[in-house]
Amino acid sequence: MNTKLKRSVAKGTAAMAVGFVTLMGATDLLGSDRTDSFSAANMGTMTLASAQIDVLPAPAKTVPRLPGPALTPGKTLPPAVEMAAPTPPPADCTARLDATLLQGAMVRLSLTAPCDAATQVRFSHQGLSFDMRTDANGIVTVDVPALAPVALYEADLAGLPLRTIAAIAYFESYALVVLQ
Repeated sequence: MNTKLKRSVAKGTAAMAVGFVTLMGATDLLGSDRTDSFSAANMGTMTLASAQIDVLPAPAKTVPRLPGPALTPGKTLPPAVEMAAPTPPPADCTARLDATLLQGAMVRLSLTAPCDAATQVRFSHQGLSFDMRTDANGIVTVDVPALAPVALYEADLAGLPLRTIAAIAYFESYALVVLQ
């Protein structure tokens, strides 16, 4: 057996025995009442199998050549693959018209059209109609009265019709006047 291997095995065996004895001593200190517990006296012997270590091949005398130009100080290599500039994900251009109930038979209409900034919108409800313009983000919000117990609101966004409905509780208890 190789001398270095013998020394390594001897050191490892000694370290394991010391660790085992330390562990057993700690068990005794903790008050183990087991009669069959191990101690250093009955630890026994440990046999090791001999091992044959294969001789590793000698390192190559020449360094394998990599394909392509070599990198030298002061010289930069072109990228192996041309990378395209990242493109932003496509914007969701879906337009939406939402209604939120407010107090006093009022409804807040919120139109969101991310791809229609500064676009004119015609709102209509029960004969009432008015025009507004979306902001730079394609959003317009307006509070309007409900003129029916089940109020249908429509918005015409550059020829695209959008609709939403709001149900008004106790609609009969309100007296409504609309001036246009």
